[in-house]
Amino acid sequence: MGAVPQAVAVNLPVYNEREALEQVVPAILSQLRGRRHTICIVDGGSVDGTKESLRRLMADGEPISLLERPKPGPGCHRGDASRAGLEWLVANTESAVFVDIDGDGSQPPAEILQGVQLVESLGFDVV
Repeated sequence: MGAVPQAVAVNLPVYNEREALEQVVPAILSQLRGRRHTICIVDGGSVDGTKESLRRLMADGEPISLLERPKPGPGCHRGDASRAGLEWLVANTESAVFVDIDGDGSQPPAEILQGVQLVESLGFDVV
C-alpha cells in the first residue's frame, strides 16, 4: 500500500499578471487534483484586473487565498511577496510540501507534481 500523498501549499506572487494567471492557476489546480492543497496568491498592487480575475477563480470553490499588498515603491518586490505568502501558508495550512512559483508562467506548473513526487519518494527537502 502506498503512502498517503502529502498536502501541498503553493505560493504564487503576482503583479499585473491577469492574462497569464488565467492559464497558470488552472494548470496548477490540474497538477494537484486529487491531493490536499492550498494556493496562496500574493498580489503586489496589480492594476490590470488581476485581483478581479482571481476572485472569479476563487468563487469556483478552489482552495485559493488572496493576500493583497500595496506595491511599496518602484522595482521588483518578489522576495517580499514570496516571504509573505510562505509565512501565511506555514501559519494557515498543515502542508508538508511548499512550492513557490511565479504567476507569469515562466516556471511551468507542469513540473509541480514531479517535484512533489521527488520530495515524497526520495525524501528531498528542496527540489
